Amino acid sequence: MDIDGRNKKTRVVGEDDIPSDRQFSLENRFATIRQWIAKPIDDSQDKDGIFRDPFPALVKVRVTKKSAAASAETEAANQTSATNTASEILEDTGVLIGNKYHASDVDNLVKIGVTAVLNCASGGISRLPVNELREKGIRYGFTNVRQDDLRYPILHELLDSPTTSVLEASQHLKVAKAMYIDEVLVKKGKLLFFCVAGQNRSTTLALATLLLRGKSHYTMDLMCESLSKIRPFVLENESFQKQLLELELYLQTQKRKKKKYVCKGIDARNGYEPPNKQQQHVFTMYAHGDYSRDDLPPSIVASMSYDAADNSHYSDGGGDTSWVSRSRSQSLVSAVSNLSPEAGGVSDTRERVEIELLIPGLCTMEALIPVPSSIREVKQHLIDHVNSHLLRVEEREVAKSWVVLAIFGKDAEYDLPLEDEAIEASVQLDRISKMFGLSIEESKGDSTTKLVHWNSLCRFGLVIFSVYCTPSFPSGHQN
Repeated sequence: MDIDGRNKKTRVVGEDDIPSDRQFSLENRFATIRQWIAKPIDDSQDKDGIFRDPFPALVKVRVTKKSAAASAETEAANQTSATNTASEILEDTGVLIGNKYHASDVDNLVKIGVTAVLNCASGGISRLPVNELREKGIRYGFTNVRQDDLRYPILHELLDSPTTSVLEASQHLKVAKAMYIDEVLVKKGKLLFFCVAGQNRSTTLALATLLLRGKSHYTMDLMCESLSKIRPFVLENESFQKQLLELELYLQTQKRKKKKYVCKGIDARNGYEPPNKQQQHVFTMYAHGDYSRDDLPPSIVASMSYDAADNSHYSDGGGDTSWVSRSRSQSLVSAVSNLSPEAGGVSDTRERVEIELLIPGLCTMEALIPVPSSIREVKQHLIDHVNSHLLRVEEREVAKSWVVLAIFGKDAEYDLPLEDEAIEASVQLDRISKMFGLSIEESKGDSTTKLVHWNSLCRFGLVIFSVYCTPSFPSGHQN
């Protein structure tokens, strides 16, 4: 589909417009998109002075398309011009933007056809009906953009000036792209990006993902124009605006770096291949933001899904599809099992579940823990994860710490310290079973050890009281 590239107010930047550094003016681009977004919330109040935000915004992009009848008439008349034969339509992108209340209104999500939701601020949103979402066939995913802040690198590291050289995609963008491919392009469903207010974090990741789609009419101009009609108050964070415009410029110089994806038709609700959709579908998308083979499974957010297995039925169109044809969750489990040998050199073949790990004052991470496992074992896994992926670069390791268990959908008063110094071990297990509904069994090798069947609703906090230094000494140095 083509678009004429014109707007009554300003020229719309399309894929064929590849600006040079001299031509490209960030300030001009700011002025253009701010015609439609970053408006004061007060401007969106109803006549009674109350701001209401009842529904998420479906991103629809204006596109010009010739009708079949008009094309036939043009050809029959042997005309060289298609004047007055084109019509404008609004293309449904399959992407919605909203807030935490929209994500909690499960009945409305079903009504409007949402098949997946991506929590872009999971560290700040703990009370969500995750079980109800699952029961209704709606997949829940998360990536924790920790701050709605001018200094936060939501899409890539902050730049002093626009660049056409290499940009390193953030983990947040990788998560968003992977979920968009699975849910919108492969399963033909609809994906809701949401954060606390549905204003900055969710909007930034949603629009960035659509830019990666690479369609000529998926431009910042047209997407912001679409949002102006229902959520004109989005993207008031100027740094997030800047990162989107930097990504737009970068992608316009990457025309040869699109990738072909080959996928099978999947039913978004039921997860199977309908007989009439078993043929392969091919689409192209910018390669920017893809996971690579070099990504270490424990340190990446991967599918970011609470699903036990996430069907990823696409490949990059090349000859080797073994890596991408498996589910990302399965790939993670396999890789982590191989990386976590038990005593005696035997690989740990237990299943892994992805959980959210909060380190107060520092960050929120995603980690994989074995199921079933004891409280002590889980704590050691979490400490090892933090040592390897957070403290290693500073040559430090956790010394004194406490682990606190929480559950999505429960208030903070339900938080449970998993420490004998705070609560007796038997009471911990009793509360895990009765308050959180997790099943517990005895270890086959040791009847005194209790194993918990953790699930992906679990949220752990690792409160670090102290660390110790682990300096790297020159070879031959005796410590």
